[in-house]
Amino acid sequence: SRVPLPNSALGRAYLGAVDMPIREQLLESLRLARGSDWPALETGLKRALEEHAGSGLCISAGEFHREINSVSVALTGPVGDVMAFNCGGPAFVFSEERLLSEVAPALIKMVQQIAADIGGVAVLPTQD
Repeated sequence: SRVPLPNSALGRAYLGAVDMPIREQLLESLRLARGSDWPALETGLKRALEEHAGSGLCISAGEFHREINSVSVALTGPVGDVMAFNCGGPAFVFSEERLLSEVAPALIKMVQQIAADIGGVAVLPTQD
């Protein structure tokens, strides 16, 4: 699925999972392509990348589609390819609270299983 990197949960999870040199290249391309829209997009993206670093999750609450909320998690495949997985829907059904309390744990479990099945790694912080 093609979605914008800076304001979709899917794009944000992808950006959070790729290696820093690739992320920096993509961010520079986005900055140039988005022009005067970039400062507004960058604020939400920076917040999302900080959240991803802490939890491995990215949320988009009405930032891609006004009435849609979603959560995403990424995995790195066995040869280093990054894939992001997403779940969401209408904001009146999928509140941010519901995404975090119900959907995210199920999504993480699914991504961990897929990663194990293909020889990849879920892009999640290590649990101490």
